[in-house]
This record gives sequence, structure tokens and C-alpha cells, in this order.
Amino acid sequence: MRKSRKSLKLRNKKKTRSRKIRNKKPKNKKQKTYLLKGGWNDTDADFIAFDDNEKITDLGIFENNILQDLLSNINNRFSKDFISLDRAISFINTLPPDELTDDFDYEFPKFSIIPEGTIFYRRQKTNSFDSINRPIWLDYTGTISSRPFSFLKDINEEYTQEYLDETTNEFGEFLMKFKTNKNLLILHFPSYASSFLESWVRYMCAYVKDPICVDGYTLDFLKFNPNSIYKQFKSLDGFRELCILNAKNVSLELP
Repeated sequence: MRKSRKSLKLRNKKKTRSRKIRNKKPKNKKQKTYLLKGGWNDTDADFIAFDDNEKITDLGIFENNILQDLLSNINNRFSKDFISLDRAISFINTLPPDELTDDFDYEFPKFSIIPEGTIFYRRQKTNSFDSINRPIWLDYTGTISSRPFSFLKDINEEYTQEYLDETTNEFGEFLMKFKTNKNLLILHFPSYASSFLESWVRYMCAYVKDPICVDGYTLDFLKFNPNSIYKQFKSLDGFRELCILNAKNVSLELP
């Protein structure tokens, strides 16, 4: 896997923040809204126009930013002063699950607990499942959020029938339910880490198996999605997928 990518650009809001978490500022209403397309690459005009200020050209820089922001966010959230991420994670592991409920704010990297027995959806080519020691990707958006919506099973004004048709064609007609077998500690990558960076995230968590990924991670799935099946549709912000790093931690729920 390539460890560098030329002219990789992220949101310009990341450039202006310090490593200590700041209070959120209101969005600039004068900022142009781009209807970005899926299946894009770094030479597409809409991607270049979206953000020409911030560049990350190396996997190591990206990973270092995630680690620093994660430590800073833990310290800010829990009023701590850890200087070591290992010590911060050790502290996180002592907290009860209700202290780590997801608040659906993904501005910065964070941890949350997925409670045992949580149900998730997944489309498959077949209606069977082999529970082996490998990652499994599931729909996080509707099954864990406060909105009764899932991009794999429902239709709304953003996620159109065309999106659903393409998803079914690509990932399979069988909409399956999976249940978690234990409490899972999940790393949520921040919103500035778009789906274009999924190869880096997979490298960190699924291949190198960086311990910060613990039991799994979430990542925005439809924002700047490089999958060509979505090329004709605008990119959508805020639809997350869940990767559970060991599929033995879930079981298939039969009808």
C-alpha cells in the first residue's frame, strides 16, 4: 500500500484548530456549498475546490494527527492531563459503558462503547455467515444513532432509491442482521477523515492492527466515497460504517 498521496486535502477547519480542543464555532454561512460526487479522485474539480488549504501527504502524518487529537479529546472530555495515549486508553478501559455512550459528534476522534446485544445491518451476496477471525463491515448510521434511519434499509430525501439500488447491486440483496456478543470499545475516526482515507484507516486498524483501534472503528462512508458505483451521486456527509475487527464478536440473527 502506498504510504503517501500527493495533494491530499482535508477540511480547512482542521488547519485553524490547535491541539487543545476549542469551542466549536458556527459555520460560515457564506461558504460555498459544493455538490460533490462520489467515486471521485484528487484531480476532480469539485474536490480541489472544496478545500485547497490543508494538505496531508503522508500516512504517518495522518496517523500522528489522529493520535494527538484523540489524546487531546480524552483529556478535554474527562478533565484529565494525560501525556501518554497508552495511559489515556488504560483509563478509558476502567470506565463503565454508560460513560462512553456515543454522542454522535465526530469532529474529533473518540472512543465509545457498543453494548452487548446491539443489532446492526449488512447487505450480503448470500444469506449465510462464517464467523471467522477477520474484520466485518456493518451499517452504523441508523442502528446506533438517535435517528431511526439506516442507509442500507431505508429511503429518505437524501439517500435515494438510486443509492439503495446501487448498494444492493454492489453488496448484495440479502439484508442481514448481526448482534454483538460483548461490549465493544470502538474508535470513531473524525469527520475530517473522509472515506477517501479508508485505505489508510484499514491499513492502521485491519492490517497493522494498531492497538488504538481496540475492537473496531467507524468512518464516514458516503463522503468523498472513492467507490465508482456512487460516481453519479453527490457525496453525503454523516453516514457511517462500522468495522468490527474480529467477526467472532458478532453473530447472525436469523429471521
